[in-house]
Amino acid sequence: MDTFNPDLKRYREYLEGLLREQSSKIIMNGGVEHAAVLMSTLFDNTKQEILMYCRGLNPKLTNDESYFHSFSDYIEKGGKLSLMVETLEYSKISKTFSFLINQQNKFDNHNIEIKIITPEDKKEIFKVLKSDECNFSVFDDKMIRFEYDPTNYKALASFNYTDMAKYLSTVFYDAYTNASPFPADN
Repeated sequence: MDTFNPDLKRYREYLEGLLREQSSKIIMNGGVEHAAVLMSTLFDNTKQEILMYCRGLNPKLTNDESYFHSFSDYIEKGGKLSLMVETLEYSKISKTFSFLINQQNKFDNHNIEIKIITPEDKKEIFKVLKSDECNFSVFDDKMIRFEYDPTNYKALASFNYTDMAKYLSTVFYDAYTNASPFPADN
């Protein structure tokens, strides 16, 4: 957890300063610990909706305590999530994925929608975003995180980049329309 690591604590303070300023500055982000701090900061400051496209909620990141706490808090407060994944490989080992499935099943939560992207749309996303592999999220139609190197958690992000948020939202929904619903038996 970042509260015990002075480096990560300073990073969180830096991010929170950018948030207060509503800065449109582009933040470069790398490594699983910094990714967890950035994502938890984004979750903590999202009020309405998250669009998230990823391989499948990799537990190396999503099991991080700060990530999970902020994410689950957002969902439990009634936050809306549209999640599109490439694979279900992590659905049983990611506590965030398990949490979402539980929230959907136990509480019949209509604010959570999970879909699986088609192979064709996955190729199209990579083509349009000029990437061999990527993950991205849009928060409240203005905050973004675009992970261009998922293996090393290298990403760019901003707390106020509405043009990019709009673009990524369009890319997301173009694929989301064709995506398959998450199987209920998982």
